[in-house]
Amino acid sequence: MSFMSFARCGPPVLVLGLCTLVSGVQAQFKCTSASGSVSFQQTPCSGNDRRAERLDIRPAAGSAASGAAPALPASATSAAKDNVDMRMARQMERERLIRDKEFEIAQLGELMVRRSGLMEQELAALRAKKMQANNNLAGATWEQSISTEMSVVVEKYKAQKESDGERLKAMNAELRRLKEMAR
Repeated sequence: MSFMSFARCGPPVLVLGLCTLVSGVQAQFKCTSASGSVSFQQTPCSGNDRRAERLDIRPAAGSAASGAAPALPASATSAAKDNVDMRMARQMERERLIRDKEFEIAQLGELMVRRSGLMEQELAALRAKKMQANNNLAGATWEQSISTEMSVVVEKYKAQKESDGERLKAMNAELRRLKEMAR
């Protein structure tokens, strides 16, 4: 209905009331007292209030005509937006943690491969030394010393591999937990 059709229906007071209803604009006042407490009311703030602010509350587009629920107050809309923002921030943080954990796992995998290569290099160098041993008592003693050194190298890398394997297992468990939380 247009304003003119309302104007033809009745006295000006009725038209003014209907126009307010149709436009959907309601005046609200946000009053802050000297102690800092905030109140919202439909009448202007009292003179005792430290700060007064007039708010124009408008329903969402189409809600007054369609009979839908009135628009949420600005504070409720802000709270809903904050809630969405918080969920998005938590999701982004989980995704960052997942990427970081995947990176750590990849780094540890590369370290394990490098250590395996280093062990092979050390053993190859010791094997080459062993080939230089003379076929006499001194050479046999030196060869035995090199064999002992090779055993120590293998044990050193074996201990590192076991330790890295445990770390990798724990990191993969943490990654699975983070991915489950992200769902």
